[in-house]
Amino acid sequence: MLVGKQETGNRKQETGNRKQETGNRKQLKLKAFTLIEVIFVFAIIAILLAILLPGMSTLKRSVQKLRDVSHLQKIRGAWYEAIVNRGWE
Repeated sequence: MLVGKQETGNRKQETGNRKQETGNRKQLKLKAFTLIEVIFVFAIIAILLAILLPGMSTLKRSVQKLRDVSHLQKIRGAWYEAIVNRGWE
């Protein structure tokens, strides 16, 4: 009889260990992202890029114009210095 009780106790421990393993598996699944979640994040990023890229090209043109104006001002200053230094004024 004693042996029977010990076996029953061992079976309870095994069942408890199985429940812990199942619980650990569930916890591991909660930590990972599902494929749908990853696809959803990529879709949001694609939408944001689609909204922002046209604005970026406009911004790029504005920066190019500003750079060109700055270069023209430098050229004008250099011409002015050349005229003043040669006495053509």
